[in-house]
Amino acid sequence: MSKKLLIREIFEKGKRESGRDSKSGIAYYLSLHFQDNLKFEISDKTFIRYYNALLRDSEEDKNIDTQTLDKMSQYLEFKDFKDFCKTETFTKINQDSSRTSVSVRIDDEDDSDKKHPNITVNITTNPILKFQEFLAKQSGFGLFGLIIFGGFLINNYFKEVEKPIVKFAEVKGSEIAKETPKKEISTSDESKNIPDDDTRIEPPKEEKMQCMFWDGKEYIPAHCSETSNGLIALDRKLVDNFKKITTPDTIASIKNVWYSKHQNVVEFFTSDGVNPENGKELHELSQHMFDKYIKGN
Repeated sequence: MSKKLLIREIFEKGKRESGRDSKSGIAYYLSLHFQDNLKFEISDKTFIRYYNALLRDSEEDKNIDTQTLDKMSQYLEFKDFKDFCKTETFTKINQDSSRTSVSVRIDDEDDSDKKHPNITVNITTNPILKFQEFLAKQSGFGLFGLIIFGGFLINNYFKEVEKPIVKFAEVKGSEIAKETPKKEISTSDESKNIPDDDTRIEPPKEEKMQCMFWDGKEYIPAHCSETSNGLIALDRKLVDNFKKITTPDTIASIKNVWYSKHQNVVEFFTSDGVNPENGKELHELSQHMFDKYIKGN
């Protein structure tokens, strides 16, 4: 069950980060992310095999080596697979399509100095956490969960009501008059735009481009706040290397060329991956395809 949950959570996170819906597209994103950020290679085909075996075919115990399990757990921000197995996660989709997740981790390792196990509760919600509704519909939470949530609410309440105490010094009117400099009155247009306290509004900092979109020929970096359709997480390798070859007659050999064939339409690209327009997996250009679709023209 832990492996099945691990694969499910990995694909859910990969879907959120990549903006892709297809299984192959998410698997391709995960493969690149693991290689670039975790320095660990897992091919997209391997991710798909894990998904099919554990989630589609419901295999009870898919054989996955310990190192791979640990790296996949680290992608979910756990120390290792053992740490992932200690955490129980409850997820609820709210009526407004927001997601509320509660993870309870019980560290019950043998320690003679501890009389009670360490219990850690993490709550994430977007945008509103409805405690009563959540507790009513989550089976297995019971009185233990109610106590945890009660402590959480009380703790937050006291944090909110704490306010700093500000003491004001008593100053006579004559002293204020002496210390406050008189401001010159100017009738020029320029002075009207200058605040009395001489403050200046700093220009907003330029937002970094952390998203991209496919324009039909290549991936273009963009601000995530833009309203362009099809925005996904920025992948510098795709931006730099992944292009659509719009003039196939310029292809001189089968080296470093990939293609997809969908509904009798063949399209060529400069790097491996997935066709952004139809989600079809790309294949290396073979001599047969070269002779038929390029040289034959």
